[in-house]
Amino acid sequence: MPLRRPSKSYRMDPRRGSEAIDYICDEFLENSEPFVLQSEMGMSGRSLALLDLLTECHPKMSKTIIERVLLWLIMIVKGETVNSAANRDEVIDEGFRYLPRWCKLAVSTGNDSLLLFHQECLVEVTRMSGSKIGRYSLGEVFVSIRNENNSVKEFYDELLAQSFEDAANENVDLRNSCLSFIHSFALCNWNLFSKLLPSRIDPFRDDLKTIPILCAAVCSSESAQFVLQLLQPLLSTAKAWSAGNLQNVASMFTSNKSEQQMCQMLFYHIFDSLTLASDDTLLEHSSLLAECIQDIGLNFSARVHSDIIRFLADKIERRSILFLLVYLFVVQSENVDEMTDILGRLPDIGLESQKIVLIGAIFNKTDNVESKMKEFGVFYSKFSRASQLKYKGVICRQLLLIDKEQGWEIFESLLDEAERHPKDEALLSCALDEVVNLDSRWSDIVKCAYCSTVLARQRIFCQMLPVLLRRFSQLQKGDVSARSVYFRMLSPLLKLAEKIAVPLNHEYLKLSPMFCEALDANELSLTTVEMIVSGLEGLIKAALRDEIQADFIRKVLPKLQRFVTHGTSIRLILSALECLELMARRCDPLFLLSYFPDVVSSTVAASKSKKRKIRSKAASVRNLWELLTTK
Repeated sequence: MPLRRPSKSYRMDPRRGSEAIDYICDEFLENSEPFVLQSEMGMSGRSLALLDLLTECHPKMSKTIIERVLLWLIMIVKGETVNSAANRDEVIDEGFRYLPRWCKLAVSTGNDSLLLFHQECLVEVTRMSGSKIGRYSLGEVFVSIRNENNSVKEFYDELLAQSFEDAANENVDLRNSCLSFIHSFALCNWNLFSKLLPSRIDPFRDDLKTIPILCAAVCSSESAQFVLQLLQPLLSTAKAWSAGNLQNVASMFTSNKSEQQMCQMLFYHIFDSLTLASDDTLLEHSSLLAECIQDIGLNFSARVHSDIIRFLADKIERRSILFLLVYLFVVQSENVDEMTDILGRLPDIGLESQKIVLIGAIFNKTDNVESKMKEFGVFYSKFSRASQLKYKGVICRQLLLIDKEQGWEIFESLLDEAERHPKDEALLSCALDEVVNLDSRWSDIVKCAYCSTVLARQRIFCQMLPVLLRRFSQLQKGDVSARSVYFRMLSPLLKLAEKIAVPLNHEYLKLSPMFCEALDANELSLTTVEMIVSGLEGLIKAALRDEIQADFIRKVLPKLQRFVTHGTSIRLILSALECLELMARRCDPLFLLSYFPDVVSSTVAASKSKKRKIRSKAASVRNLWELLTTK
């Protein structure tokens, strides 16, 4: 900011301002030059960052600085500034890291002429670069300035040919850089792109590796029509439905969300291709396909979204299996009547989990909760016992999101069920897990476009905690199943709190007595014990160093040692080791030293495990605890 004020004041006196700008530029460039060119000093990045800031001060200043920096970077990537042959490759790679940024800066500040002047040289040095990311980044800049001499066309063709391998590379940065170039190339120069693509794609025709390229190439109605001819046959086979390919399909809509009409047309064609498969095939891949279609749905306006739901409604009525693919799309609707209409088109039997999610969305968005309670009582009566409890959990969550009192009534009723029906322990645990689950695809507030109050997650956690503690304190020691339901809820409850931005350490610590009782309890199932120890990880991780007291450590540590030494599942042993590691990092060493011999002994036992994960974790924990003796 201080740099911008002088430039504004100098504009009041053009002659004085021009001289001042020249002086500032010359001073900074002269002082920065040795630090930029001598990359081995390690100051190039900082010097270029300062010059980058200066380009924002004045148009004249930006042109002067960019012109000089481009010359320096060309010298660096040519290897002309290297003092030691041993550092040559490292210096050149560093130059290529900065070059795309400064080329983009030239375009964004209206200094395209500088790039055009150096274009031949830049293409030459870019071809020599060992950095594929740098090549794609510079290619993206070149296509944006629309200069098509032969050498540049050849360069684009080379990048296009290479992209069929790089678009599927495990390196995420390379993959993204490659696809970004493809999209920019198609967007800025569709005529040239559409001429080059056929000859390059022919060797890979019917090869699934072309899917990322084809999706990235969509940028207009013309390109969509061209691409669909090649893309639709590929997407009609289940082999194409990998998570990566479906992510590229969803990204195609995200990149073009400003073109709603085109995206709507694209959706119809893509959906028809996906649903050519048999019912069994769709059922097998329904989760991945539903997530992809949900992601696509986030890009549509409310009007287009409604149009598509009407398109889907008839298809679902004729072929109900399709609801498995689109239910996460349907719950995004703002219109309760639309969702209710879809629900009415489904068969009476089956699809219970998906129906429950849809009914939950209706409760979340309706203005009349009481009438919906009566209306959906018919559905509830036809559900299995497991689905009835899940129904209560989902409806409870959806009402808590919008702070409806009926949500707390349902929550209390679920806790009552835990006391009255001990045989339903596992089912009730799943239902209560649903209540606090805001991170699954069917419960995510953003992805499902649910209504919620401000800070809903924080409010639910803080309001639920005293209810749980009060109800738990009223249980008898002999109510093993009911107590187990509460213990199993500790881990998902803390998971709910993980994404709360405001520190809630004091609230977390209110659960520590309950954790101690859980670890002391007998006759708990292995699953319950695993969930308790997993929750304990979250508690220790959230607590501040001085909040974990000696009494808590005294009660918890011996149990953790026993789980490490005698645990009957990999998950339990790893969770216990993680707790010991967190304690070594977060607790006062004075509280821990007396337990040192026993902890080391348990890690020695774990290091003899047949599982490499356990051996590795045990070694890490042992090293940390041994360091405590040196503090």
